[in-house]
Amino acid sequence: MSRRREIIDILQKEEHSACELARLFRTRPDAVLRDLVHIEKSLKAERKRLSIRMPYCKNCGFVFKLKEPRSPSKCPNCRSEWMEDPRFKVMCL
Repeated sequence: MSRRREIIDILQKEEHSACELARLFRTRPDAVLRDLVHIEKSLKAERKRLSIRMPYCKNCGFVFKLKEPRSPSKCPNCRSEWMEDPRFKVMCL
């Protein structure tokens, strides 16, 4: 089974961040984020979607609005680097 298929199976069961998935697969979080972009496109054929709980600043509470899976580095509001990573889950339509 491919890594992307395994990620889909894991995300159907519970919500995870890219860092948590990277630890499971012993790879870097940016590689998982690239996989998530492809997974998001391939799920449409299965009548499923990738649900993203948006990242937010733990300092001021600013919530990011992202179009694609990624982890922000700094808050544009308070410049803090204390961020909650985005979390992903596969949902049925």
